[in-house]
Amino acid sequence: MQEKKDKFCNNNGITLVALVITIIILLILAGISISALAGSGLLKKAELAKEETLIAQYKEKIELIKVETRLSYNGGITLERLNIAFNDSKQRDWVSESIEDKNINKIKLITNDGFIFYITDGTTEYKGIENVTVPEIITAEMVEFIPSDSAWKSKDGTDITNVKQALDYLYDN
Repeated sequence: MQEKKDKFCNNNGITLVALVITIIILLILAGISISALAGSGLLKKAELAKEETLIAQYKEKIELIKVETRLSYNGGITLERLNIAFNDSKQRDWVSESIEDKNINKIKLITNDGFIFYITDGTTEYKGIENVTVPEIITAEMVEFIPSDSAWKSKDGTDITNVKQALDYLYDN
């Protein structure tokens, strides 16, 4: 019996005090790490790098559209053709409009993130961020359509509820 008692008394587990001290040390280290990150401007630098990356991605998309337009028209690129290409229904990243700035015709392009670019046939200039809401582009899926004839069904047999489904139904029948 004495042997069993000695086994229980000689317990080498973690005590509650050691656990509390460990948690306190971890909290102190976490506080130091967070203050070091915030104080060094690392988070601000990361945000700036993210913004610069987005600007570069938009510039690349713009240049690709300019090249595609130039190829489509055998090198004959105009601002009107570029503006049509930027407003193409496939592009939902921005809104563009033709403007005249200092007697030079340009395209003003505002991205969904608020970045502003001025575009001529030869240049693409980033001008800053505008805090405006870009109008939402309404698609055929967003417009509700309720047919008066209950025979209108989609291919999978469900009811037609929007304009896109109705157009698909008319195309198929």
